[in-house]
Amino acid sequence: MSVLNEETPLILSNIKSYNGDNEFCNVQTIKLRIQNICCGKEAVVIKEKLINLNGIESVNVNIVSRLAYVTHNASVIQSSAILKILNDLQLGASLLESGTLDHQENKFFKSTFLFQWFNLIIMTSLFIAVVVTSFKKPLYTKWISIPLLTIGGLPMLHMLFLNLRRKVFANINLLMLIAIVGAVVLYEWLDACIIVYVFIIAELIERICKYKVEKSIAALMVKRPNVAVLAENNKTVPIEQVQIGSLIIVCAGEQIPLDGEVVSGKAAVDESTITGESVPVKKVVSSKVFSGTILQTGFLKIKTVCDYHSSTLFQISQLTELALAKESHTVKLMNKFAQYYIPIILFGSFLCFMIPYIIHKVKPSIINNISIHLWGVRALTILVAGCPCSLVMATPLAIVSGITTAAKNGFLIKGGEYLELLARTKTIAFDKTATLTEGRFQVINEVFFNSTNGDDVIKVAAALELKSSHPLAAPIVSRYLGCLTDILLKEGSQFGLPEVSDFEVENGMGLQGKIEGVNVAIGNIELMKKLNILVHQKSQEYLKDWSNQGFTVVFIAIDGTLKGIYGMADKLRVSAPLVVEQLQMMEIEVTMLTGDNEGSAMMVMRNIGLKSCRFSMTPTNKFEWIEQKKNECHKVGFTVAMIGDGINDSPALAAADVGIAIGSSAAALTFQSAGILQMSDNLLKIVELLQLAKYCRIIVFQNIIGAVLIKLVFVLIALSGHSMLWFAVLSDAFGLLYVMLNGMRPLYWKPKVGNADVTQKDA
Repeated sequence: MSVLNEETPLILSNIKSYNGDNEFCNVQTIKLRIQNICCGKEAVVIKEKLINLNGIESVNVNIVSRLAYVTHNASVIQSSAILKILNDLQLGASLLESGTLDHQENKFFKSTFLFQWFNLIIMTSLFIAVVVTSFKKPLYTKWISIPLLTIGGLPMLHMLFLNLRRKVFANINLLMLIAIVGAVVLYEWLDACIIVYVFIIAELIERICKYKVEKSIAALMVKRPNVAVLAENNKTVPIEQVQIGSLIIVCAGEQIPLDGEVVSGKAAVDESTITGESVPVKKVVSSKVFSGTILQTGFLKIKTVCDYHSSTLFQISQLTELALAKESHTVKLMNKFAQYYIPIILFGSFLCFMIPYIIHKVKPSIINNISIHLWGVRALTILVAGCPCSLVMATPLAIVSGITTAAKNGFLIKGGEYLELLARTKTIAFDKTATLTEGRFQVINEVFFNSTNGDDVIKVAAALELKSSHPLAAPIVSRYLGCLTDILLKEGSQFGLPEVSDFEVENGMGLQGKIEGVNVAIGNIELMKKLNILVHQKSQEYLKDWSNQGFTVVFIAIDGTLKGIYGMADKLRVSAPLVVEQLQMMEIEVTMLTGDNEGSAMMVMRNIGLKSCRFSMTPTNKFEWIEQKKNECHKVGFTVAMIGDGINDSPALAAADVGIAIGSSAAALTFQSAGILQMSDNLLKIVELLQLAKYCRIIVFQNIIGAVLIKLVFVLIALSGHSMLWFAVLSDAFGLLYVMLNGMRPLYWKPKVGNADVTQKDA
């Protein structure tokens, strides 16, 4: 199956990238590990500190993976200066090579986890002692609580200090510290210890869940070889040293290190790392191969067509990582909400205590000391129950998991916003040529006249067309020879076709030449008229009928007499009728936008089961149709998607809420205009992507609603007089645990549709 063409490295090389010591351009994107991120507040600080600096073009922060991507002009501001700015804020920033999660990083994570587990063991021992003494020896509770509160509270105090330096005044650590201090002031030592202990456990669980997602992302990114074997001397060299045009060899079981073209050998290649398809693809001489794909069987000698930094897999890794860092609309909304939410919770809990306290001072008879203590506990319960950890993590974890899963299945999504918009898609418009069709013609109908032997006509037609580079030549040659590549492998260049002399191209009309001393002409009706070849009534009827059905009609004349007529059409993708059926079952309006004539459009429409199409459309017409459809859909809360591959589709792809470029033939401009790139030719993948988008949307809603309900229930419990501070602490921890575990579910999502036979036939 052909999944990409020679244009693909050009497409992906348009992504700005960090090139290490070898900088190809002044504008570059660096990848930074930001170790000290605990919530969206730090992401806001990073953006505010960098975005207005001279030379900074964009800043994207992924709080789940604790990564930042900064696009900057290296001639204006160096990466070292960016690191210094961030580390002055104690953010723990370090520079990473794009697309890697190296051994040192993994070692750091392991050592951090070990420290946290060791700290948890000590905290658990102290906590058990606090619980036992609070029931058996209450007088000793205070003295055991102090070391537990100190060990657990110092990291919170440290983070609070760092946030204050970053001018982040309202944050999660502040809420927890106020709750701890308040509990101590009220002599609720056990509750204070519960707050610290549960907060430590919640942080560890959050870290484990985030690391699980990070490993899934890293597994996606690290799948690329580091070395290549040069064919000239069989030496193994780093792929960074392999130049364009070099010959490399790859054996069974090995990864292809760089994009290239096969010059010798035959192999079955697993291209699932690029396309998400599990079916092996046959590779022979002249086949295109791509970095990161794996030879299952066989041997290949490959001529490289790119270097390390422009290879398909390297650029895909970069694009996926950048997409993971881009915030979706919901994430932005939740982060903005958190900025106001924390001060509101602080103010609300303050009023919950201060109003009764003032009443107590004015009218002690109304509220006594015992009631003041109760109102203090209520205020702390609101503070703890209102902690926004679960709300902050409700959306980004699900979105990042969704984008990661999409990448594993052959989709590159430029940001979470496109995944969210796709989930609300109600209308999908398809381009026709090379999207619903394969973009290559085949002979559909043929008729021969005057009792002519059809094989003889096909033979001379193939001999003449073999000398032509016109797109209509290939199907006629294939009609006689079959697969040209297979014939080359079996018989070399000797096809058994007769020699052609006096070959001429009649521009816009066809071809003519001499074969074994006989004049042969192949072309349209205009060529027949020019050569004074009689086109009788029956053949004119075929011409009219086939043309109305959308066929391209080709006449064949031998020695001045019409001998045959072919009807050719662009071949439909096998998956096209299936994807239309599946989308319509999902109650999505599917239409086709094409520049072809009415006959060709209607033929495709009938064959794939479309209910509507628009034909003879210019790129401007497509753009205007998309804009009009968007206005209609937006009024009822839905979105519009456009799927195409050609440059003429670029305006419509850019205008649509979600533009999806089919990667096997997508031009560079098309890819830049689209929000999603599909690396496979199997259109059924579109249905899978829609299912994943809707699934992620459900997960996000579940997380947000679940987190809000948990908080609301415990705030109401606090206000109703049944104050249980320790229970509020548990509610916050369980709320965070629910959001983290539920948000990771897209990592394990499996599509409900898919057909291996269709995937193979769609090649």
